[in-house]
Amino acid sequence: MVETPRPRRFQGDRGAVTAELALTLPAVGLVLAIVVGGIGLTIDRGRLAQAAADGQRVHSYGGSSAEVSNYVHRVLGTSDASVQIFDGTGEHVSCVTVTRPGFSWVGSLLANARHATSCGLVVPR
Repeated sequence: MVETPRPRRFQGDRGAVTAELALTLPAVGLVLAIVVGGIGLTIDRGRLAQAAADGQRVHSYGGSSAEVSNYVHRVLGTSDASVQIFDGTGEHVSCVTVTRPGFSWVGSLLANARHATSCGLVVPR
């Protein structure tokens, strides 16, 4: 008994999986990069908020602006942040703002300014 050869199915789909992978892989990589970048920015904003709160706490207990700045830089682990101390809206209220230099993606289309402000009572001496 002689077997007849079976017709080959899907001969026109040869290489389709490779083409689909070549089209979707860059899109998946781009989405992953955006998600990871967003997580990094969120963590950085949290660190800035914590550094501003710590700096305001140092200032509220009588720390000078140099001591506040040194403490904030030590908390952040970098010296590229600028620290501003100013009076708040009420009596015995001061605020500390910590700002990091911004950067931009895609030719300033997505500019990012990173800053945090914390205000609190200053203990009178």
